[in-house]
Amino acid sequence: MTQEVDIDLERFLSGNKTAFERIYKQYYPELYNYARQFQIDPAATNDCIQDVFIEIWNSRKRLKIKSIRPYLFISVRNKITKYRSSSLKEQLQAGKYHQEEFEVKYNPSAIHIEAENKSEIEIKLRKGVENLTPRQKEIVFLIFYNNLNYAEAAEILGIKVKTAYNQVHKSINDLRDLLLAVLILYSLNFSYQPFASSIIEPTSNRKSPHSVIT
Repeated sequence: MTQEVDIDLERFLSGNKTAFERIYKQYYPELYNYARQFQIDPAATNDCIQDVFIEIWNSRKRLKIKSIRPYLFISVRNKITKYRSSSLKEQLQAGKYHQEEFEVKYNPSAIHIEAENKSEIEIKLRKGVENLTPRQKEIVFLIFYNNLNYAEAAEILGIKVKTAYNQVHKSINDLRDLLLAVLILYSLNFSYQPFASSIIEPTSNRKSPHSVIT
C-alpha cells in the first residue's frame, strides 16, 4: 500500500489526474472524520477539504511533499483555522479553538456486554474521554483511530515527537483505572471482544464526491 501511495503521489505531482483522484478517494473519509471533530458543520467541513484538494492540484508543480497523508491532515487543519477567521485576531482565536475544543466521541456499540452493566461502562468511558485535554484527545484520535505514527502525529500538531509520546503516555495513565474497570466488567460478563481501537468514533462516514477537478 505504501509503495502504491508513493507512486500515486509521484504521478499526481507530475499532473496525473487519475492518481490525484485515487488520493482524493482514499483520504477523504478520514480527513472528513478528523475535521468534524473540530465541531464545524458538515457543509463547511466538506468545503474546507474540497478547497485543500483544489489548492494542492493547482499548486502541484511547486509542492515538495515527502508524505501525502500527514501533509493532507496539516492542510485540512490549517484550512479549518482560516475558515473560522477573517482577521489576524480572529485567526488567533481560531487557533485557540483548536486547542480547547477538539472533541472526540467513543463508540458505545463496540461494547458487547450485559444490559445491566452497559450503561455504567458507557458513563465511565464518556467521562474518561471527556476528562482528557483537547490536545490529548486530538493526538489519541490521530494515533489510535487513524493509525498515524508518532512522527506523523507530531508533524500534524506542530510538536516534537517526544512531546507526542509524553501526551499519549499521560492519556494512557489518565485512562488506566477506567480501562481496568471496563476490562474487569468484561471478564465478569464473559463477553470479551477487542475494543480499544474502536472506542473512539468518527462523527461521520460521509462518502466523498467523485472528483474535485475538471
